[in-house]
Amino acid sequence: MRTSTKIWLIIAIASNIGLWFFFSPILSGIRFQNNAISVAFGWEAYVGMVFFLIATVSGTIIFSRFIKSQPLNRQIFFSTIPPTA
Repeated sequence: MRTSTKIWLIIAIASNIGLWFFFSPILSGIRFQNNAISVAFGWEAYVGMVFFLIATVSGTIIFSRFIKSQPLNRQIFFSTIPPTA
């Protein structure tokens, strides 16, 4: 495993832990009233959205590096079967 992949893995784990703590303010900031959606985010929700963005980007990079390291038959399997399960 390359050093940059290890760094991305650490970033992904740290951002997922941060997202775990700041996910409820995101959900509580989204309100449904009278057939309309209102959004009122506080600073905790914005921090949670930053963690969400970092977790998504780092997870995508880690998954794409994993896919590229596999032979073709496993690349096809990991890119088609798990998302449809």
